[in-house]
Amino acid sequence: MDIIDWVEDNSASSILWLRGPAGAGKSAIAQTIAQYCKENGLLVASHFFSRTLSSSERSDGDRVVPTLTLQPLQAFPVMQQHIEGVIHKDPGIFHRQRSIQMEELFIKPWRCRRITRLHFMRRLLFQFRRYIGIPQAYSGRLIDIDGLDECSDPEVQCDLLHITSACARIPRLLRFLIASRPEIHIEQTFGSETFELNPVKRINLADDPDANWAIRRYLLREFNNIRKNNRAGANFHPTEDMITKLVEKSSGQFIYPSTVIKYIQHPRDNPGVRLEVIMGISPPRVNDRPFAQLDALYTHIFSSAYGFMNDAIKSIFGIIFLASQQHYYYLEPSPAFLASVLGLKIHEITFLLDDFVSLVALPQDPAQHIRLFHASLFDFLCNQERSGVFALDLPAAHEAVATHHSRLLNVNHFGGHFSLCMSTNLWRHSNRRRHHLSSFAFASQGSQAVKAISIIVKNFDRKIHSYYKEITIGSYQDGICF
Repeated sequence: MDIIDWVEDNSASSILWLRGPAGAGKSAIAQTIAQYCKENGLLVASHFFSRTLSSSERSDGDRVVPTLTLQPLQAFPVMQQHIEGVIHKDPGIFHRQRSIQMEELFIKPWRCRRITRLHFMRRLLFQFRRYIGIPQAYSGRLIDIDGLDECSDPEVQCDLLHITSACARIPRLLRFLIASRPEIHIEQTFGSETFELNPVKRINLADDPDANWAIRRYLLREFNNIRKNNRAGANFHPTEDMITKLVEKSSGQFIYPSTVIKYIQHPRDNPGVRLEVIMGISPPRVNDRPFAQLDALYTHIFSSAYGFMNDAIKSIFGIIFLASQQHYYYLEPSPAFLASVLGLKIHEITFLLDDFVSLVALPQDPAQHIRLFHASLFDFLCNQERSGVFALDLPAAHEAVATHHSRLLNVNHFGGHFSLCMSTNLWRHSNRRRHHLSSFAFASQGSQAVKAISIIVKNFDRKIHSYYKEITIGSYQDGICF
């Protein structure tokens, strides 16, 4: 395993950032690594943040230092004397700044010569543990911090990263595994001067080429378990088409198939019937929430975002949704296009989407498309019963697009770059022209652009034919389709 190799490698970076979109399986990996290291005597300490658990203590960043102070004592009791001395000298140490706490209670004990020599000897003996039977607890090395982005205060998250960088400079002793979503402030902190002398190893789960294969294998294994363990599961045999659709809906993230399995494997219900609910073949029962876990994740992300009730946010996601539909193939879900439609600057679009980087991938080039990490996101946003106040305002998105089109079509009497791209695209896809015009008509519903759009729909085909005669094949190849 790459991460286990990193834990053992003395020449590797002291910090590994395991990042990925929401629901990518970061916690599952971090907890598996922690369990493996514990069983093999490699774990020094671990801390798991969570804002979804009922206890607020799990999101309190001030609890990390006491955790990292007390847990190592189990593997290194010799530290106790030093820590007791610090607390006796300064009883209010746990109320001081986190950086001071970490320096006095963690960094200084680990830099103590006695501890350093002891740890070196234990690591040396650990290499020969198979031959001389050295207890595994002697080899402590990994500190695992999971779900850093779940810490309640972003400033505390950044403080903890700076502290981690200072701790990581303890020569050749410890390894820090940090698992989190790629939040913008965490990315910026890892890129700051603090980490220049201690480069961070990064693993991005969004780039895993084997994710779909792993999800498919997971589904097949769990379906087999359901057949064995569920009283009504003997005849539970999902079709190949169902499995393929579930994998596609997962978008390489484990949160979706995990939610599906938790719903299907209910011990008092028929798994086949429940799978039909997931696939949309049958409606759910009253008060039945098949995607409760997924809904909680999306709700948490949207409610935590800065200005989540901003109408622009809903319009952005609404337009991205329209662009994903077949009838709106001419729309481009790029920051540049969104800025043009909504009358904003490109940097304002990226600023609004910064809090959603665990759901979407923002391109470096503003003309490139925004990529969704979760195909199931729009199932949530388009269902008001599931998303509540976060539900998309599709009429507003239609109005924004229709107004934008009417504005462009009236520039220079239907001329310029837009008309070139639109007309050639429609001519090339003549079989879709009816859908294109109908989408304009639908976009005008409830819009202030009704009059302009009705004129467009009436005269659009005639103008395309007359305008197309004036352009050449070469100009089409040089153009960028709208």
